Amino acid sequence: MEKPAKFVPPTDEPILKLSATALAQKVRERKLYSQEIIQAYKRRIQEVNPIINAVVEDRFEEALEEAKKADSKRYELYWSIAYKEKY
Repeated sequence: MEKPAKFVPPTDEPILKLSATALAQKVRERKLYSQEIIQAYKRRIQEVNPIINAVVEDRFEEALEEAKKADSKRYELYWSIAYKEKY
């Protein structure tokens, strides 16, 4: 007996529809934070993984912490450059 076909619903999350290049540009322009990207992908993985069973072990919390650190460093760098340009 054949198993029924699995259906993965399309995403309606705008972040997931952007290319890596576009995401990187938005992060550089401070229009988007790394944390937001990680959270969007985490939600999508949690939505589709029960259907496709692709993720054996997640590292969502570690990825979110890394994203927070990256956002923090980017913020500090931006303001240090802005301060140097002003003074």
